[in-house]
Amino acid sequence: MLTKSDFEKAAGKIADQFVAPNCEQSINDLSKKIAADNNLNPDQIRTMVRLANLNVFGKMFQAKTGSDRGVKFEVGDPEVVIDALYDDARSLKVGAEKVAYDRTSDYYKDLYVIEQVKEAEATPTLEPEKPRYSKPELAMQLKRASDRFRMEGKQAAQRWQLNMETAVSMYKKTHGLKVAEAFEGFEKNLLSANADVAPEVQALRSMVLGDKVASYAGGAIEEIQNRHVAHLDPNTKEIFDYVKVATAARRSYEECLSCQEKIAESLGVM
Repeated sequence: MLTKSDFEKAAGKIADQFVAPNCEQSINDLSKKIAADNNLNPDQIRTMVRLANLNVFGKMFQAKTGSDRGVKFEVGDPEVVIDALYDDARSLKVGAEKVAYDRTSDYYKDLYVIEQVKEAEATPTLEPEKPRYSKPELAMQLKRASDRFRMEGKQAAQRWQLNMETAVSMYKKTHGLKVAEAFEGFEKNLLSANADVAPEVQALRSMVLGDKVASYAGGAIEEIQNRHVAHLDPNTKEIFDYVKVATAARRSYEECLSCQEKIAESLGVM
């Protein structure tokens, strides 16, 4: 599982290569290579490219001197990278909440370079001039993006809470008076099925038993996966489904926080 640090390192690597002297590759080209090398899925590619855009902006802005600190560059488009790596991505029938993408609602729509309208008689080989953003305009756009991330983060936190409360309610209903007695086996089943849900399993322990002490650390979870065979009966599987949705919501929340931090860093040097 990729961590926040992994995404930041990948984005930083893209930015360093892009701003290097004599670099002839676009952010999309650099992102495509890293995505292919690390076998990233579409959602991970979107996160990486968005962070790369912020990193590039920050590096280029800090390199400016004097009164003119306008930054001009072609931002990366995650959908272009995804299309290049996943030819059949648009034919996949997956949950709209996870991968639906609408350019008009994209958090970085304000950073995309505005396409210039070509005159009918213009020479096809001429490239349209790309817009140059002033410092106040960039600050406003970044603040708008931060507000959107903040709102999305709150929504993700609400999804996490709702799904966790539902999972707790179902667990108590299933096990009745044996909620404490059955929890250890239930916990091992979930961890052996998917170690990524460990934070949610610990939250379940706290919400069900009032136990705030972590029951399993990384090494212990790995041992459980090696030695324990998951047995998910219909009730446990249904609870597990809610836990996995909560895990996805937590990741979305963490990504929103990370992006807000990057924006705050960029605004801090403006």
